[in-house]
Amino acid sequence: MNDDRERVRDANPIADVIQEYFPLLPDGHKFKALCPFHREKTPSFKVDPERGSYHCFGCDERGDIFTFVMRLDNLEFRDALQQLANRAGIRLERRGGPTSEEYDLRKRDLSLLDRAATWFQNQLAAPQGAGAREYLEERGFTTDAIARFRIGYSPPSWQTLAEVLNPLGLESVARAKTMGLLREAKSGRTYDGYRNRVIFPIRTAQGYVVGFGGRILEGAESSDETTSDGAASSERKEPKYINSPESPLFRKGELLYGHFEGRETLRRTRTMLLMEGYTDVMMAHQAGFEGAVATLGTALAEPNVDTVSRHCERLVLVFDGDEAGRRAAVKAVRLLLPQSLDVSVAVLPAGVDPCDLIRRSPDEFSTAIEQAKEALAFVVDEAIRTHGLSSESPGPAKEQVARHCFEYLHLMDSAIRVQEGLRVIARRIGVGDSILNREFGRARPPAPARQVHSHEPPPRAPSRRIAGDEEWILLGALASAEWAQLLLQLHPPASFAEPVLNRLANQLVKQDGVLTPLDVEDPGEKSKLLGLTERLEDNGFDEERATHLLRDLLVRWLESCYERVTARRGATAWGGPNTGSPTVADAPSISSGGVTSTTERTSNEPRVAARSTADAVEALTRRQLEIRTEIARLKGTQKGDWRTLSETAERWLSNTESYDQSASAEVVTPAGERHS
Repeated sequence: MNDDRERVRDANPIADVIQEYFPLLPDGHKFKALCPFHREKTPSFKVDPERGSYHCFGCDERGDIFTFVMRLDNLEFRDALQQLANRAGIRLERRGGPTSEEYDLRKRDLSLLDRAATWFQNQLAAPQGAGAREYLEERGFTTDAIARFRIGYSPPSWQTLAEVLNPLGLESVARAKTMGLLREAKSGRTYDGYRNRVIFPIRTAQGYVVGFGGRILEGAESSDETTSDGAASSERKEPKYINSPESPLFRKGELLYGHFEGRETLRRTRTMLLMEGYTDVMMAHQAGFEGAVATLGTALAEPNVDTVSRHCERLVLVFDGDEAGRRAAVKAVRLLLPQSLDVSVAVLPAGVDPCDLIRRSPDEFSTAIEQAKEALAFVVDEAIRTHGLSSESPGPAKEQVARHCFEYLHLMDSAIRVQEGLRVIARRIGVGDSILNREFGRARPPAPARQVHSHEPPPRAPSRRIAGDEEWILLGALASAEWAQLLLQLHPPASFAEPVLNRLANQLVKQDGVLTPLDVEDPGEKSKLLGLTERLEDNGFDEERATHLLRDLLVRWLESCYERVTARRGATAWGGPNTGSPTVADAPSISSGGVTSTTERTSNEPRVAARSTADAVEALTRRQLEIRTEIARLKGTQKGDWRTLSETAERWLSNTESYDQSASAEVVTPAGERHS
């Protein structure tokens, strides 16, 4: 990794990198600029090419090319390293990274996609693009907006793009089919994939074209696929919009349309407007709302949430003003509430989409953004509307709405936010805070009547085997040192039932994930390791297999944690005072309010102990919900990538120590008994 870092640093002069973000002014042997990290009128941001560093004398931000890219693009170090390596044309050699062939293929695919984007742009400007230009003009888009988003056009002919790509060779044509630029008819003939469509290039936050969205023009709603010349035999209805198929480059769940065009505004304001359509985003940028982005033809997904969370602090959902748009906003709120984001929903007039509203009245759109409802308040209002609740509604109707809204409160990881949410619900449905607070307590999962001992081991993955073969885990660990680190944390050596595998796993951990037969002296261990090594050489162990294995192990590890927390909650609730249903507690963990020493007990001891027990149950209930939600999400994920899943696993593993500290706190009952 250090060799990679130095090679990338040497190949990326810091002044050249920074000038791709904003201009630098000469300042002797150095450069200066207005600082991107704080507002100022006089340049205090200095760049030193000789040292390869930057320093702002106004806010004291400093670092090298890696910290700069990490800060400006909100990336982890390894992502910043990869981005700078791509910029310099360097293939990273760290273990577990892309092979030389994969790296070269990525470069060729990006070049092919960029070439296609330019070709689509040229077709829009050509005579055959008149209909597409007319459509864009009717929608109100300026030539500047069209150029900024690199909008293009694919003519209605069957093989215009195919004829352009054929001379590039069979491999390029095959890659074009993989990425959706070309398609293959039943007859085997190749034809254009985006016929008679306005083309929206989709770019990463760094500006690379990785896919396309295509909007069909009027009069082209039906399509044929196989005539005698390879074109058509039967008509079928064409979808209004199509996107590139999923690929290593194009992952819809991780991309946001308009992210590249708006990244300067997002970095400066930390406010994002999340929309549903390409034209919505274009019109927003054209009108000056440059923090607007959109998902890619699908509803908000978990990977989108991770991307959004990294690039903003305030998020405004701006969906269509119809019933479908309102439902989509409610679903999005459910995904976003677990995040530490300020989320609100802009309520647009019925039947109006953002593009039309902005074109009609930018001021009215701006007002809608300023008056956006806090996310939970929007959910409560929607529940009241859909249930037909009024001030005259009977108690059962209010209870039904309240319990519906409690589901959203359970998604929050902050007791303060939960308490504020309860106040919002109480105010809107017309009940007292204390009444709703008690109702919320009753709505929680009942505590099981199960006692636990105080000397339990820390949570770890169950010892049962994954897919009936622990060798599979060791194979994944042997395939990559990076994979080994996580796999053997979730299923540590002590969990291996077979002694030989147990010892090999121990050695693998001690040697930082790298183990060869030459490192092993015991004949039995050497024989087993040779067999595993041969299996790896014969069959390989790719990232997709490693990702599936990691997900299985993480689910089982979390299930073990859940059982432990459930037992702890039962012991606390049943061993403590009879306090009734717990209320919303101020304490975020047991250790912040659940320990009372014998010498500190006063005449108020029963009341203090009752509150301590309630706090303890509150903290453990939140922990149960967090784990249960994560397990459900992981089990519902059919596809995923190693990087995203490994970050999830690392986050849970890093929280284990703090969990153990809080879960081991003692809770004192009025009788002076301690439960831990």
